[in-house]
Amino acid sequence: MFDVPHRILQTKPNTYTLTKHLAEELVNQRKSSVPVCIVRPSIVAGALSDPIPGYVDNFNAISGLLAGIMSGVVHTILCNEDFMLDVVPLDYVVNLLLAAACRLGKTSDRSSGELQIYNHSSCENPYVTTTVVTAGFDSFEKNPVGTMVWYPFVYFTHNRILNRMQNFLFHYLPACILDASAGLLGKKQVYKSLYQKLSRNVGALQYFCTGKWKFRTDNTKKLYESLSMADRKTFPFNVLAIDWDQYVFTQVDGIRKYALKDRSDPKESHRVLHRLAIFPLKPVIYLFMDGQGQP
Repeated sequence: MFDVPHRILQTKPNTYTLTKHLAEELVNQRKSSVPVCIVRPSIVAGALSDPIPGYVDNFNAISGLLAGIMSGVVHTILCNEDFMLDVVPLDYVVNLLLAAACRLGKTSDRSSGELQIYNHSSCENPYVTTTVVTAGFDSFEKNPVGTMVWYPFVYFTHNRILNRMQNFLFHYLPACILDASAGLLGKKQVYKSLYQKLSRNVGALQYFCTGKWKFRTDNTKKLYESLSMADRKTFPFNVLAIDWDQYVFTQVDGIRKYALKDRSDPKESHRVLHRLAIFPLKPVIYLFMDGQGQP
């Protein structure tokens, strides 16, 4: 019984990638009779500018990690040795979908049997976490979240053993302490369950954070170059033009407003941030650093 999921997944890391593969195979089988193409984005993050800058209404993928860091919940992330993530903004993906559909509608000849695939990747303009997160912390400090449970800090490592030690010290142990304190005060114990949910979400991203891929984006580039200057301005999807520092700054503000729905008084939030900055356990973090920390 327990071997069934492994037999079904085979080399796929999870059911998400398996079902995407199956869907693409179905599209490929119908390509000669139905006008279809495939848009294949990498990790989709919050909007860059549309419908509003920084808009995101969920905690999936990068949004969940940033929300966890901002709230003082996520403090360690396992990443590849180059500390790069392949991320594309949501509105850029939507714009590429519209452009690909328009191109498909104008190209009705399917006799060649070739299925057009548009990879949407930032591998040529990489999102380097250890550099970009610095911009995020500037934004955290200017607009802190009022519901922080610990001072925001995060460490990126490609060492799995070190990551497990950091997980225990910065995630599991504080959750146990907070739940024990809540129990003594007669309050609801929620932090261990929050940690377990967080662990599952971060674990789902781990395969994509630790691996390294380079995707060919020739079709996507050609499609973008075929657009008029007016269409490029209206439907931008050229990832090479993204300033990641500015993007993260926008994302942090968007996550605070639209995902976390934080309406805290800014002055009180800053007081909370300053109190948490002198939390007595914080110096212990330096015992488990590998040189990639962001204080």
